[in-house]
Amino acid sequence: MTNTSATGGYLLPTFIPDVEDLVFDEILQAIVVGITGMPGQLVRPRWQPVPLPQPEPDVDWIAVGITDENEEGSSIVHKGDGLGYDEETTHNLIEVTVSFYGPHSRKIANTFRDGIRIAQNRELMQQYDLGFVDVMRMVAAPELVNEVWRQRSDVTFRIRRATVRAYPVENLVKGQGVIGLDNRDIENWETP
Repeated sequence: MTNTSATGGYLLPTFIPDVEDLVFDEILQAIVVGITGMPGQLVRPRWQPVPLPQPEPDVDWIAVGITDENEEGSSIVHKGDGLGYDEETTHNLIEVTVSFYGPHSRKIANTFRDGIRIAQNRELMQQYDLGFVDVMRMVAAPELVNEVWRQRSDVTFRIRRATVRAYPVENLVKGQGVIGLDNRDIENWETP
């Protein structure tokens, strides 16, 4: 059983958003597939527990992953529904780097860079409360693999995300105590 404000101890969130970890990777993959038209099996998470072998140098493929995440602020609001709970909203600025490999890497990277700016291409992001901010940079970054240079272009873009979590901080329904004033405060006491 989880703690509440009534029981004391550490509070775990009672609501955790679905858009975390692997689900987030799948959303990023779907965005890149949709905008570039590349087959899904050639758009991979940048980091995998067991990396797949790299395609041959003459095959175009893409690696995508979050490379930086910064909190821009948060707020906590108490909601009085039912027993009550605190709702924490955290705003994050997320950097995503998409690496394009293969003989057409620059062309596909340009297609992605330009295509992500089109409102209709960002609909999937909006379904998950992700907001496009900007394309930060596009860099030519050839990579030496097994003594063979492979063409590579990196596009880094930023998105904003608001994450909402609920914590079991219950309503205050009764209290016990004494409110007192010392003599100095009585002189300044005002009544309506």
